[in-house]
Amino acid sequence: MRNFFKKWIVIYWLAVVFGTSVQAATNQPGVVLTFDDTSTGLWHNFFANRTDNVRATFFVTKWHELSRPTQIDQLRDLQNKGHEIGCHSYDHTGVGEFLFNPSRTQEYVNTQVIPAIQNMQADGFDPVSFSYPSGERDENYDAAIRQYLPYLRTTFYDAGKQLAQMDEIYHNSDKTYGVLEGESLDNRYGRTVAEIEQALIRAKNNNEIITLYGHYIFDDTSPDADSQYAIRASKLNQIIDIAKGLGLKFYTFKEAYDLTNGVITPPLAPTSLTATALSNSQVRLNWVDASSDETGFKIERCQGATCTGFAEVGTVSANGITFSDSNLVSNTSYRYRIRAYRGTNHSGYSSTVTTATLAAPSLLAAPTSLTATALSSSQVRLNWVDTSSNETGFKIERCLNAACTNFTVIKTTGANIVQFTNTNLQANKNYRYRIRAYRGTVYSDYSNTVDITVSTPSTAIAAPANLTATVLAGNKVRLNWIDASNNETGFKVERCLKAGCTSFEFLGSVAANAVSFTDSDSTLESGESYRYRVRAYQTNGTYSAYSNIIALNM
Repeated sequence: MRNFFKKWIVIYWLAVVFGTSVQAATNQPGVVLTFDDTSTGLWHNFFANRTDNVRATFFVTKWHELSRPTQIDQLRDLQNKGHEIGCHSYDHTGVGEFLFNPSRTQEYVNTQVIPAIQNMQADGFDPVSFSYPSGERDENYDAAIRQYLPYLRTTFYDAGKQLAQMDEIYHNSDKTYGVLEGESLDNRYGRTVAEIEQALIRAKNNNEIITLYGHYIFDDTSPDADSQYAIRASKLNQIIDIAKGLGLKFYTFKEAYDLTNGVITPPLAPTSLTATALSNSQVRLNWVDASSDETGFKIERCQGATCTGFAEVGTVSANGITFSDSNLVSNTSYRYRIRAYRGTNHSGYSSTVTTATLAAPSLLAAPTSLTATALSSSQVRLNWVDTSSNETGFKIERCLNAACTNFTVIKTTGANIVQFTNTNLQANKNYRYRIRAYRGTVYSDYSNTVDITVSTPSTAIAAPANLTATVLAGNKVRLNWIDASNNETGFKVERCLKAGCTSFEFLGSVAANAVSFTDSDSTLESGESYRYRVRAYQTNGTYSAYSNIIALNM
């Protein structure tokens, strides 16, 4: 999916992994507190309101399963207060499940690293650190992952040694390390406060940094306070107080890694490169900027569907995410790749993408009168006028935030379609939309662009209550509810198909003070299961919370 670093980068990192000495500035002795998995609420409760400059790093897995917006907001708050948010793989799959097979390193990156990074970036996080699930690693997987997340942490355990005897978990600025190892604070390993204090004293006396990790942080009154993968909040506070009393600094993982390695790391490689043919002579590139310290990006191109003779055709300044390549030959294939640079340091290449310029100028009429209507805090309905008679369908494009220009295709429809509902949107976000007709590789001009903001539910409008559903003759369903508000414009009804479904779609609306709705949709089928919910709304885009969900079998 990405090419490896240039040869000198590979040689450089091999030197790092095998311990070549690089003298860095003398570090202040300290401690790295890290926590793994998904316990964002417990982490936030313990760390978010501290005023003592204690910093920690949280390695998060299964980002795609986090609750939104609660867990994302908790992590964002921790990051804003100086803590680091790192990556702990896509779904907590360890290298051991890949049998440490060196020929499967890219497979691991493609399934456990890149998707995890992309999920985090979609929510505004740019991770640089990676914690191996279950501590399973080797040098081959280090090299593969380091191209995307250069700061690596694993685990270390030796039941026969006290913490202060474990050289593996201590680091200083006189050596380089390919991976930093940490020992656990979890109850399972039985490390007492007295033993941990001696380990911290060693760090103080030897001018070292010690790395520790944990999972859950429970209050002493919690029934889970003594579970094996937890630490009591009171015990963690004791450890922190001892470290503060010794004058130890609390490092984030990246800070500690940088200090203990003295390594100048190259920028991270850009991801998700796409190429879109805009005309018979122009191609637009879009990508995700995965680094935070690049000087810019270098764009390379070659001609032909299988070409390999890439040459630089342009540069984009720092934070750029798009590039238009013009004066191309019509109906011709081109391949592109890009990389970030900072001075003479270059990232690895992005993936290589291939596209072909259009054969001829557009002969399709552009759709007109595009409008966007917020149906809920997570749904927007688009409507437009189909002015062409020979299209294959329509391409619907979207980008996030007002004035954005990095549109991507989110839906391809069939011919003669004039409506689309975009679901699973984020509340309180601004979205921009545009569409165009297409036939094969021929595209119309774009429609007008529309902007819309979807809003969160308002507590100013009371949610309808006691929703019930009754099956009527002729495959119809009557819904009834109690109107608990006195200031609504009306009610919007949503439905989804199958028991346990969550992909609700807008079904219809009724006026203020209404307490019933009849679903006479011709698609209702006997023997199928359906779920319904209702919410009140106002014309200013404000919504109540949803009613209870009612399920029934036809």
